Amino acid sequence: MGAGISGLAAARTLQKSGATPVVFEASPVAGGRCATQEFLPYRFDSGATSIAPRGRSLEAVMLQELPKDGLLQVDKPIWTMEFGRVSRGDAVKMAITRYVYEQGINHLPKMLAQDLDVRYGIKVTQLEKNNSGYLVNGEAFDAVVLSAPLPENAELLEMVGEAWRIGGVRYRSCLSVLLGYEVPFEAPYHALIDPEQRNPVIWISVESVKSPNRAPEGHSAFVVQMGARFSSEHFQDSDYEIAREAQIMMARLFGEKFNTPAAIHVRRWQNSQPEIATSFETANRNGTTLILAGDALAGPRVELAYEVGVRAAQHLMQK
Repeated sequence: MGAGISGLAAARTLQKSGATPVVFEASPVAGGRCATQEFLPYRFDSGATSIAPRGRSLEAVMLQELPKDGLLQVDKPIWTMEFGRVSRGDAVKMAITRYVYEQGINHLPKMLAQDLDVRYGIKVTQLEKNNSGYLVNGEAFDAVVLSAPLPENAELLEMVGEAWRIGGVRYRSCLSVLLGYEVPFEAPYHALIDPEQRNPVIWISVESVKSPNRAPEGHSAFVVQMGARFSSEHFQDSDYEIAREAQIMMARLFGEKFNTPAAIHVRRWQNSQPEIATSFETANRNGTTLILAGDALAGPRVELAYEVGVRAAQHLMQK
């Protein structure tokens, strides 16, 4: 359940094996944190900002199985920002092959979901065991894969006496500030990272450098991600207060002309990535056909989320 990357990977793998999976997704779109938002004339990847398959299952899916229209390899590396200064950082570490879609990163889950039975706008509120499997909102299924961030599944697991499976798992929140400027910007990098991750701003993706069609000519677009501590302490603050901190860093790094954006939006991610995780074996050690997937069992990257979804499906197929 859930049309994030893990859920789509599990459903796609099961369907290839001859099963008929159904995906329940509470939101109107697939993708979870593979999200793209448009505020004309700007386009932003507001969660994950690129995909680095690193030779895992998702790489073959992207390069060999799915249509490659709009698929771009990011040709500039990630640099670092420390003490208000930009530097090259570790060239080898920062030069991992990364991909984006010109249409936005959400194009990937849209393609993954295309041939699946995904039921959008349906939140699963009831999970029960029966003699042959499970009842999901009263509908019978042989098996269930829970792929949303584990805290979101706590109530469902309690309904079937399986709450122990997520004991100790904890997620951090993240605030993403989307900024568009009526100012051009060019750089030898596509993103900046704070290697210590102690400051309010820990990541800046230069959307208009990373991919075409993110901002009109003469404009620029950025996604500024705030650190875990700042995000936790200011999660309920107004958009203005949150964005102001991002604007201060932008002006410090790039000059005063980047203190006044033409477009501002704040995206709040309550369960952004696991802070304390668990292993697939620990979460699924009782051998039932209720399988937990998601990034807390693999890691917060897109390719790892896909990998754990494939593993969940393979676990069921072995049964």
